[in-house]
Amino acid sequence: MVSFFLLFFVVSTEIFVKVSYRSSPVAGMRVAHPQGCRIFYGAPPPHGMPMQTQESLFGPRTLMQLSLPHPNEAQALLPAMWEVLGAMHRGLVIEVRNNDIYATRLCRAAIFWGPPGHDGLINKLERCKRTRVFSYQSFLQTYDSYQHPQR
Repeated sequence: MVSFFLLFFVVSTEIFVKVSYRSSPVAGMRVAHPQGCRIFYGAPPPHGMPMQTQESLFGPRTLMQLSLPHPNEAQALLPAMWEVLGAMHRGLVIEVRNNDIYATRLCRAAIFWGPPGHDGLINKLERCKRTRVFSYQSFLQTYDSYQHPQR
């Protein structure tokens, strides 16, 4: 099975992106860019493309660009690894707005997300649709109910 997952920690507009291939960590990147980031595999968007076309295909130009690392020798032997990475060319856009985290899947790869600690509650990101994947208010409410269970 080929998989990679992203782990996010919110601190204002700062996030930490952790990338794993087949449950093996391969990269960890701190993103403090106020507009967020685009995570992709392959070459960056071509120069000279009209801005409107480039932004519709690859997201806003102002995003920090994070290229996924090449797989190691053992991972590279799996044909499915190259299939998944090849489908990540257009990428995944991650944005932090008002302490909430939003994801927009631009690529062909199927990307799934789910809230931490809720096994079985998995959602597929629709292509080109901005989706809130973390709600700071919900987190605070859950944390408060954990801290004060009698309420």
